[in-house]
Amino acid sequence: MSEKTRVIPVLSLSRRRMVKTERFQSPRYIGDPLNIVRIFAEKEVDELVLCEISASKEGRVPDFDLLERAASEASMPLCYGGGIRTVAEARRIIYLGYEKVAVNTAAFDEPDFVARLVDTFGSQAVVASVDVERSSRGTYEVFSHAHRKVPELQPLRWVERLVKQGAGEILLNAVHRDGTLSGYDMDLLRLFAGRFDVPVIPCGGARSAEDMVTAVREGKLSALGVGARFVYEGRLRAVLPNYLSREERRAVGGAA
Repeated sequence: MSEKTRVIPVLSLSRRRMVKTERFQSPRYIGDPLNIVRIFAEKEVDELVLCEISASKEGRVPDFDLLERAASEASMPLCYGGGIRTVAEARRIIYLGYEKVAVNTAAFDEPDFVARLVDTFGSQAVVASVDVERSSRGTYEVFSHAHRKVPELQPLRWVERLVKQGAGEILLNAVHRDGTLSGYDMDLLRLFAGRFDVPVIPCGGARSAEDMVTAVREGKLSALGVGARFVYEGRLRAVLPNYLSREERRAVGGAA
């Protein structure tokens, strides 16, 4: 894979189960987390993002035991997000072998939380996860999966705040495309294209390598997040963890 473009499976956890949602709803069980991490390690994926989707909503801390066991199965760089509310929790996760932590809800609750993480671990270890929904009017708004008050609804302004605090990457989740296999929201990608000096990693809707190539080129991207495309196979969406073929890796990796 070219160093220019990372293609990153973004996987959802919920209470020690690997699940896949559609538009952030109706989580479907897709398998044992440790087994799925092991499969992606064997496929030599560029990186892996694990997101615990129910921890912040339910007020739970990260499942450190599961995260330790998952890290022992991984040979690729790992990022974890979900339920991280303190610097101490983030430190423990990094100590377990995770290169990066992703924060979302805590950035709403504590205006300087991202900055404190950056001061402690450096920008390269801090990912700001931003969920964006497209309204019926066609405009975009920041969305809180954990039902928190959102301090800034306008996605560009919210990302600008997070980047100013030092976030090293932005994971941009298109809620309205999540799990749909309907393609990336190219309007959203173009809105962010070239605006920030840190990687903006879109996730939501990826369906094919051709789709990824288009996203990289038009969105001026150095990385892509992929969910359903890497856990489902075929028209009936049989559960089958998968990754790009060598030819697809070359095509996507060289698209930038």
